[in-house]
Amino acid sequence: MKYKIKSPLPQSRYIVIEASKHVEQAGPLDFQLSSWRPGRYELGNFAKNVRGLKATSGNGAELSVHKIAKDRWRIEEAPVGEVILSYEYYAAQPDAGACWTDEQLLYVNPVHCMIYDANRLDEECTVNLIVPLIGKLPAPCLNLVKTFFMQRMYMNCWIVRSLQRRHYIIAVIL
Repeated sequence: MKYKIKSPLPQSRYIVIEASKHVEQAGPLDFQLSSWRPGRYELGNFAKNVRGLKATSGNGAELSVHKIAKDRWRIEEAPVGEVILSYEYYAAQPDAGACWTDEQLLYVNPVHCMIYDANRLDEECTVNLIVPLIGKLPAPCLNLVKTFFMQRMYMNCWIVRSLQRRHYIIAVIL
């Protein structure tokens, strides 16, 4: 899967996530959001923070998507080609295991907010963090793309942007 994460209105406490994948065979397609916090041994109702989830095909056609469980959505007739899910995620839990956004900081824990195809956990993923250009950033920060495998990503990964200090930190703990 490919993910794009941005925080266009950080004062709203919502981040915008776009998750896309290539579908090889038309038919039903389920997407899952984790319901537990690794290492904390507790259930979390992360799906309560999802707002406005919609699905489109690669050519922009709207696809019917509906919730089939507290943290699972289904596209009944996913077409062959690219399928894109887009949604907002409420990121206002200021602790080390959650998500937060404001004018000063973007902190993302993928376990909480990144929807995935539960049948394809071995599929390679790309995460693209889209952040505004602030001052002069080193070249690696301008085009930030990190690829790794889904099962590793869902262990611990945080993406942090500090506007006050004008630097970006990507911390991936595998």
